[in-house]
Amino acid sequence: MPPIRRLLLPLLAAPALMLPAMAQEPASGTTPDVNSKGFYATLGAGAAWPQNLNGSTSVFGANVSGNYSLNGGFALETGLGYDFGTVRGELTYLYDNASLNTLSVTALGTTGTASITDGNVNTNSVLASA
Repeated sequence: MPPIRRLLLPLLAAPALMLPAMAQEPASGTTPDVNSKGFYATLGAGAAWPQNLNGSTSVFGANVSGNYSLNGGFALETGLGYDFGTVRGELTYLYDNASLNTLSVTALGTTGTASITDGNVNTNSVLASA
């Protein structure tokens, strides 16, 4: 499967979503704890630009090739993690949506092209990281 280029913009900063006890300002005259531990969440939205797809095969001895032309679309990322201090663990869900613009197929020396008005390409991914 071809790569999808993503541009995700963070909507919520992880420290702002930490548990209330950890997100409070330190008392006057104390130093903040840089090794705060706890749960955090992440959320991002942006755009995705999938690459066009090209391929060929043989059907009953006849060569068939095709080209899918794709347009960019919407991208969403959300995740939940835990900061252990020196290591963080996170589970993230990614959703990308793009649209199929045109389809072109060549078989038996003849090429046919069709414009697609309602073609969607959705990608769902789950990532675990540490």
